[in-house]
Amino acid sequence: MSELITIKNERLTATVSTLGAELQSLCDKDGKEYIWQGDPAVWSGRAPILFPICGGLKDNRYTLGGKEYELSKHGFAKRSEFALVHTDGKSAVFSLRESEETLRSYPFRFEFLVSFTLVDESLCVGFKVNNLSDETMYFSCGAHEGFSLPDGIDGARVIFEKPEQHKNYKVTEGLLDTVYENLGDGSDTLTLKRELFAVDAVVLPEIVSRSLTLVSADSSRKIKVEFPDFEHLLIWQVCGADYVCIEPWSGLPDIYGGKSFAIEEKESITPLGAGESLTYRHKITIL
Repeated sequence: MSELITIKNERLTATVSTLGAELQSLCDKDGKEYIWQGDPAVWSGRAPILFPICGGLKDNRYTLGGKEYELSKHGFAKRSEFALVHTDGKSAVFSLRESEETLRSYPFRFEFLVSFTLVDESLCVGFKVNNLSDETMYFSCGAHEGFSLPDGIDGARVIFEKPEQHKNYKVTEGLLDTVYENLGDGSDTLTLKRELFAVDAVVLPEIVSRSLTLVSADSSRKIKVEFPDFEHLLIWQVCGADYVCIEPWSGLPDIYGGKSFAIEEKESITPLGAGESLTYRHKITIL
């Protein structure tokens, strides 16, 4: 049975479910909610965590060592029950280990640790991947927080740390196409509109910034997201909904039209040696 864990400081309150180690709520001291509350008629998610892949695989399958495996979009962490490792009221750590079920689709022994820590106006989130196997494992991980925009997305702005061309790569049949368009003009600001999401996400694999600020159309909500350890960024919503997801990813979907199913040849996959660990951090600050 899933459990809700609440952490709190003088300025923020965050609630996380043991199911998927998914952030359910982030409120300021006045009770203002910043996380989309998961309307199942639109999108039931709130802030799913992506592991051991980000995005989709061609035909939902891959090969390793001559054997074929099936793995659905974004991996299995978001559907898995995590164990609560530690909480002290202002922080919490959750753990996912391999199981008979995960080994059928992902043949590695691992520990995936997710931590949440409140510091002043910020929620610091950490992903630590431990390879407990005797061989190199391949993985990607990513965040997918949905931020509430009660007045809708039109006119909201994403202000990046640096000027950007915003090379948005097309998504075709759930995979990453090699066709792109420049959404920006070399400035640091991307103004959002529902038409950007008529097909799928805005995919920015070549982004140079490692932080951004999401500003609602009326400027009543300002949320800074810092993602120093993630190479790629996606922005997504169900077209016309009143939220937007800011998604730092370490990996990418398979390439549309690609021929190989070998996981070691997958675009932007991370190899992790036996006994090794990697940590990825991002931070959400309410301004």
